[in-house]
Amino acid sequence: MRIRWKIVVTVLMAMIYTGAMIYISSIQQDYAVRVAAMQPEYLFAAGEPEYVIPVYVDNGANRMLVSTDDQNCFLSYHLYDADGNLLEYDNKRTEFINRIFSGKSAEEEIRISGLEPGIYQVKLDVVKEGEAWFSEKGADCDTIRLTVQ
Repeated sequence: MRIRWKIVVTVLMAMIYTGAMIYISSIQQDYAVRVAAMQPEYLFAAGEPEYVIPVYVDNGANRMLVSTDDQNCFLSYHLYDADGNLLEYDNKRTEFINRIFSGKSAEEEIRISGLEPGIYQVKLDVVKEGEAWFSEKGADCDTIRLTVQ
């Protein structure tokens, strides 16, 4: 009788573990996005109202990337100084130009504004408003060097 009880408990624990792993995997796939810069460095003249960074977005997530009221996904960035010290985490949103379906890729752009002359590190990212920054959930997001002079 004891052996059967141990078997039942072992099987139940295995089922719980498997279910948890499937759930965690499905959550991680919600953020499986790659945001790649077209080049590692950009140089801009000071005084422009905004700077446009072309990016390539590869959507491996199990969701469409689009900036509509029901989806609320946007391109954005985290701003650091030249030494990597955080200046501003939550920055301007840029709407997706394209609807990027799961498994598809597209060229997009991120618009950056309000920078004084200087050297910055800019970590590209995707944000779903009210839910998460994709880089915090494992998305592969490039960091670029941006110089304003």
